[in-house]
Amino acid sequence: MDRQTYDKKVHIFGRISVTIFMLGTVLLPLTLFLKFGILPEKAAFFAGTSTVLSIMILVSLAEFLSFAPIIGSAGMYMMSITGNTANIKVPSSVAAMEAIGIDPATEEGEIISTLSIGISNITTQIVVLAGVILLAPFGHLFQNPALKPAFEQIVPALFGALIISSVVKNWRLSIISIVAAVIITFIVSQPFGTNLSNFTIPMTIIASLILTRITYNMGFLTPLKNVQDTKEYTQL
Repeated sequence: MDRQTYDKKVHIFGRISVTIFMLGTVLLPLTLFLKFGILPEKAAFFAGTSTVLSIMILVSLAEFLSFAPIIGSAGMYMMSITGNTANIKVPSSVAAMEAIGIDPATEEGEIISTLSIGISNITTQIVVLAGVILLAPFGHLFQNPALKPAFEQIVPALFGALIISSVVKNWRLSIISIVAAVIITFIVSQPFGTNLSNFTIPMTIIASLILTRITYNMGFLTPLKNVQDTKEYTQL
């Protein structure tokens, strides 16, 4: 199967799957309306919808621009349906490609990414089912306030373990994104509280691009001329 045929089939099955998922999502509220005549109040509905859309439009756009080149089109379709983008799917994809030594944004990388995300979906369902069955008797233990800080650090711990390998391979390029994230988080987002915290990812991406261009003009980053230069550069 050539690349054009593969991409065509991915988009066909992806669009069909996402459409079915969207219809299934609205099936319950539609059933409640048609069967029982239950509707939310207009003011509450539009207030809630506008709040969610104002956040999710930018966040979804940022995730698409930042994650799609890494995980590929098939992975994006699966993540659109199953969720857990930042805390499971992307780490699984990145870890699989790094373990095999394949670069993102390549045909081989997209295949490995698709397989890893698919396997992570299956694994997640198995783990969740097993967790519900086996850990239900111990649920009260996980509600202990002493454990709350540990659960809040799960996602940072995952990304910290992933980013350290990128920093070691290419510290010059990685340090720019880290500096941008620190600036946005501690100087812009935190002083304004939750009003801007949901826009941290889009603002960090924009700041990273701006800082990368500035440091490139200053000579901190140099262009790569060929594959050999790329290998040498990643070993700096």
